[in-house]
Amino acid sequence: MTINDKDSFVSVFTNSVSIAIKDTIMRQAVNEPAIIGEGVVHYNTDYFSTLNKFYIHTKFDKIISIESQEKIASNLDLDKSITIDTGHLPMLSSPALLVSEIENILN
Repeated sequence: MTINDKDSFVSVFTNSVSIAIKDTIMRQAVNEPAIIGEGVVHYNTDYFSTLNKFYIHTKFDKIISIESQEKIASNLDLDKSITIDTGHLPMLSSPALLVSEIENILN
């Protein structure tokens, strides 16, 4: 994945209008190889079945659509899921909201 158009790149990763957040994303962005939906995660199913599982859907995600997120989540035995009104990188665009929601899940 090569970043040719910085404004377009940033708009795909966040729905934030904050110039500071957009600048942060752009500063941290790097050209890299990308595999779209082809990666397979292997895990011990017996162990995985014992874990508590949570999913935070990102409503305005342009990288993983909300429909794709719902499909992913439907294949898991979730204890809880929530949806937040962010794009793909809530840890950068809305960290306080993300922390609050994670705390709510854990409590």
